[in-house]
Amino acid sequence: MKNFLAAAILILLAGCSTTQELARTVILTSVDFTPYADKGFLFTPEAYQGKYESRGIIKLDVIPQVKRLDFAFQAVDKKAWVPLGAPGEVWVAERLDSKAVIDEVYKAATAMGADAIVRFELITKEIHNGEILVPIYEATGYAIKRVN
Repeated sequence: MKNFLAAAILILLAGCSTTQELARTVILTSVDFTPYADKGFLFTPEAYQGKYESRGIIKLDVIPQVKRLDFAFQAVDKKAWVPLGAPGEVWVAERLDSKAVIDEVYKAATAMGADAIVRFELITKEIHNGEILVPIYEATGYAIKRVN
């Protein structure tokens, strides 16, 4: 997801300038659910076909911190921040991490007594903050406790 977000921002920034040649780029986006599966927890985009108890609906939006920089006085860690805004403006957004988003969903679900999230969806989208677009994560799903 981080690579997708970086590519989307690169495309947006490139769209604001003159056209340039681009090198062939391969972007792999993946999310590893192994740490959760090892604990007996299930994340799936599918419906669950077995018996289960409903625990709740989860919807989580993560909106990054956005701040304006004065480059004469302030440096920014490029690994932690993404540039935003039009040329001449100096805005940055906190770089989002899909693993941190999934960790929050997992905590919320287990607090409900769930051991699975079905119809799970993790997407990136943008919201307007004045004249700039800010990338956000949205995670949704249905928390259940599977019954044997």
